[in-house]
Amino acid sequence: AAPPRPSDLFYEKIMPALKECGISRITSRRDWPLDVLRSVYAQLVHETPRDLLAREIQCASLSPAELWAKTGGHAQSVAVMSMVGYAIGLGDRHLDNILMDFRSGEVVHIDWNVCFEKGARLKVPELVPFRLTHTMQAAMGFAGVEGAFRIACERSLRVLRRNKEALLTLLEAFVYDPVVDWTAEKQAQQASKSVELHVSLSLFASRVDEMKVSLAESQRQGAASLGAFQQLLTQIVDLYASDVAA
Repeated sequence: AAPPRPSDLFYEKIMPALKECGISRITSRRDWPLDVLRSVYAQLVHETPRDLLAREIQCASLSPAELWAKTGGHAQSVAVMSMVGYAIGLGDRHLDNILMDFRSGEVVHIDWNVCFEKGARLKVPELVPFRLTHTMQAAMGFAGVEGAFRIACERSLRVLRRNKEALLTLLEAFVYDPVVDWTAEKQAQQASKSVELHVSLSLFASRVDEMKVSLAESQRQGAASLGAFQQLLTQIVDLYASDVAA
């Protein structure tokens, strides 16, 4: 059987935890309690071996020299992609969008759709600048983030600064590219708000109609009760008058 996906492991834990708090499955993720999310995250981190990725790289290496080269390649590739991704606002870096080439130890990023800080405008905003989990750090060697990773980060940032004119020229093409519609997202948000408003007004109108029917029924029952009360009162008055006359 295929191993479970990380997202499946997450939902297997978060759903029972939310149920214990009385939160429905259909509740928006932005409304999930932070303490529950932190608890589930801590459980997943505890259950995931820190050296999981490091052992995979080790198993793919035939000699200590090859392991050393792949470990350095992993740290450097993570550093370069982290700095480049930070510069262009690349998001959506889940495990399906970060692949591993075990022949070199390097990471390979795919699906660059969520960029230019688009992740910060999602329903559940992405707050971290790049992905750097404990398993990725453990695969960088004994120095962790303070070794080849830090050196590669600093060099990458220097290269980006030194070539900022070329970088801005390339990015400028996205601003004037007719294929890229920068207003589509705003229009989609406005359309979504319009639909939500229409649905809310429709529900309100339906509720008003129900109240009208209920009010009309109450008026009818009240009128009938009032008529019966008047008849009873008339009978009492007539009975009292006959007793007085007698």
